[in-house]
Amino acid sequence: MKERTERIAKIVGEKMQAEAMVVEVEKNNRTRQGVSIKSGDNARAVFYIDDMEKMSEEEVADKIVEVCSKEEMPIFDLTKIANKEFVLEHVIPCMVGRSGNEKFLQNLVHTHFLDLEIVYRVMISDDYSSSFLLRNAMLQDLHISQTELEEKAQHNLIEKDHTKVASITQILSELSGIPIEMVEEMSLPPMYVMTNQNKMFGANSILRKDLLKELSEELGKDLYIFPSSIQEIILVPEDNVTNTMDLKEIVRFGNINTVSAEEKLSDSVYHFNRVTEEIEVMA
Repeated sequence: MKERTERIAKIVGEKMQAEAMVVEVEKNNRTRQGVSIKSGDNARAVFYIDDMEKMSEEEVADKIVEVCSKEEMPIFDLTKIANKEFVLEHVIPCMVGRSGNEKFLQNLVHTHFLDLEIVYRVMISDDYSSSFLLRNAMLQDLHISQTELEEKAQHNLIEKDHTKVASITQILSELSGIPIEMVEEMSLPPMYVMTNQNKMFGANSILRKDLLKELSEELGKDLYIFPSSIQEIILVPEDNVTNTMDLKEIVRFGNINTVSAEEKLSDSVYHFNRVTEEIEVMA
C-alpha cells in the first residue's frame, strides 16, 4: 500500500509541480495513508487515498489535481492557526475509546474519562469540516497548561458547540416528513439522541452534565447512555431497560454492523445518576 501511495505522490508532484509526499496519520481505531501537498511556506493539505483502492494510480492522482484546480483544497496557513489565541478560542473536547487506541493517543494531549479518553480538537472551520488534534509538543510550544486547555475546551463546548437533545420521534419526523403526532402514535420506546448542530464529534455531549440533568429531571428518571459513535450518544430512561447486558449487546451489534472503525467509540453502557450527577460504567 505504501509503495502505491508513493507512486501516486510522485505523479501528483509532477502534475502540479509541487512537493508531494506520503504521510501516515493515526486516526481513531485506524491508521490512514495519504498524500501531503505543500503550498507556500507554511501550508499543507492532506488527501487520504486508502479508500480509493479500486481506482488506478493515475485516476487517483488526477482526482487530487482536479480538486486542487477547483480551489477546493483545504489549505491553511499554520502561522495563523497554530498560535495560543487561536487554539484556545477554537478548541473543543472530543471523545475516543481508550482500548485499542494506545498508539493513536501516544503523542496527543488527552484526559482520562471513565473508560474513554478526551482528546482536544481545534476547529478551523465553523462547520467542523476542517480541524486538527492537539499534540503534546504543540501544547508545550504554545505554553498552554493542561488545566487551561481543559477549562477552555469545556467552556467552548458549552458556549459554541450547540449541543442538542432530540427525541427519536422528533428525529424520525424530521427525516421522514411525517407529522410528529403520527410518529408518536407508533408508541416507540422513549429514546433521545444527543449531539451538536454539526453532528460531528457530538459524543462529547456526554460531558454536558447540565443537559443530562435537565433531561433526567424532566423525565423523573436516571439515564442510561450508550455511544452510538464518536458523533453522538443515545439516552434511554432507566425504567425502560430491564437488563443492562442486553443493552450492551445492542451497542456491540451496532458497532460491528453499522459503525465504521473510525467512528466507533466504546462497547460500554453508562449510567447517569440525576441525584449525584455522576456518570459511571454499568456494563
